[in-house]
Amino acid sequence: MEKLRETSSLVEQYEVLRANIELMKKETKTTMRSLVNVGSEVYVQAKAEDRSHIFVNIGMGFHVEFTLDEALEFIDKKLAKLKT
Repeated sequence: MEKLRETSSLVEQYEVLRANIELMKKETKTTMRSLVNVGSEVYVQAKAEDRSHIFVNIGMGFHVEFTLDEALEFIDKKLAKLKT
């Protein structure tokens, strides 16, 4: 049962990430402000100068830099795998 909850949580997180990336692609501003979790639910305000690339947590503490389109492709593949 715990595994099912964990998988559902991951699916939800990837779907939220996909929606946020799609919003980023529609936005015309070149910079963006956001709150970033730096650990233990402590957030700091951050400013991104270049929104053409993002870092995505791929698991086990590893992050990969993707273009927005590459990130969407990765998310689609990850969601397909999680939903099987």
